[in-house]
Amino acid sequence: MNFKYPLLNLINLPAQTVGNMSIVQDPYPPGREFTVVSVRTAFMTGQKRAKTVSKTPGVIHKLMEKEMGTWMSDLPCEIYQHAEFVPNLIGRVLVGGLGLGLILKMMEMNPMVTSAVVVEKNKDVIELIQPHLSVRYPIEVVNQDLFQYLRDCKKNGQLFNSAYYDIWTSDSGGNWYEYIEPLRKLSKGIIPQKGVHCWQEDVISAQRWK
Repeated sequence: MNFKYPLLNLINLPAQTVGNMSIVQDPYPPGREFTVVSVRTAFMTGQKRAKTVSKTPGVIHKLMEKEMGTWMSDLPCEIYQHAEFVPNLIGRVLVGGLGLGLILKMMEMNPMVTSAVVVEKNKDVIELIQPHLSVRYPIEVVNQDLFQYLRDCKKNGQLFNSAYYDIWTSDSGGNWYEYIEPLRKLSKGIIPQKGVHCWQEDVISAQRWK
């Protein structure tokens, strides 16, 4: 497994709640084993199964909604899923979904990233995460639906060099039709298609119905 990003302890967020959203901390001891590439992911993408073991104690962060449960976490498997796209992001980056701010922290390690606009429609998530964003490049956080934001970009001629979209909470096949395909279409003329990247797109694509 060729990997240059830390798989653990990339972010440090306090446990707190705003409205229906919470940051929950899950401490772990040294020696805890984590899955990096699962059997399911390996089967769908051809990657090799992989695990990692913590050398020091740490904390896993989870972004949770009161009714829906966990939206995302900074488990090693999720860090690994983001990491394959980070080296391909350049210049002014459009990020769909703030989440835990994990992708923004990882983008800091890519010197080709110069700035980012993050579109997040949940105000509680912004209030939870934005005060703790600290990276080397300028970030603008916009409270809006990503689909509408892209429509507005077409009207006002706003352009980006690359994009990373992650506004869905599972990697089921239906997300190709609900999110990935329409977002790619809306991105045309705003972002070069080769510069548009979507979380778990390979796994989601493998489940598309014909």
